[in-house]
This record gives sequence, C-alpha cells and structure tokens, in this order.
Amino acid sequence: MKKLLTLSLIAAAFTFASCGGGNDAEKAKQDSIKVADSLAKVKATEDSVKVADSLAQVKAKEDSIKKADSMKKCDKASATKTVKKVVKKTEEQKTTEKIVKGRG
Repeated sequence: MKKLLTLSLIAAAFTFASCGGGNDAEKAKQDSIKVADSLAKVKATEDSVKVADSLAQVKAKEDSIKKADSMKKCDKASATKTVKKVVKKTEEQKTTEKIVKGRG
C-alpha cells in the first residue's frame, strides 16, 4: 500500500508539472521579447527624431547662409549702382561747370 501511495504521488506530481509548469517560462520569455522589441522601437524613434532635428538645424543654417550671401550680393549691386550714379552726377556737374565758365 505504501508503494502504491508513493507511486500515485509521483504520478500526480508529473501530471501537475506537465500541465502548466512550462507555460509560465515560455510566457515570460515571450513577454521579455515583446518588452525588448518595444524598447528597440522607442529607441529607434528617438534616434530618428534626433536625426530629423539635426537635419532641420543644418538646413536652417544653410538657408541663413544663402540669405546672407544674397544680401551681400544685393548690397554690392546696390552700392555699384549708387557709385555709378554719383560718378555720372559728378561728370554732369563738371560738364555744367565748364559750360558756365566758358560763358562767363
């Protein structure tokens, strides 16, 4: 009877172990994989946001440099026109002075 009881307890222990003991380990493994995947996605998103911000800053710097260069070119062109006008007016004044002196 003692052997039968021991054999029954051993069989019951194996039955309980085979029914649900391994599922918890497998579920824990799947959960940890899901957590790792989620963390990887979050990290990738953060990295892509950083890259996008960096690209936006570079683009803004390039735009401001282009604008500054454009302003310099515009200022040079404007200054050249102004100098040409002044030279032209000076030449006209000299011509007028010659005419006035020649009459006087």
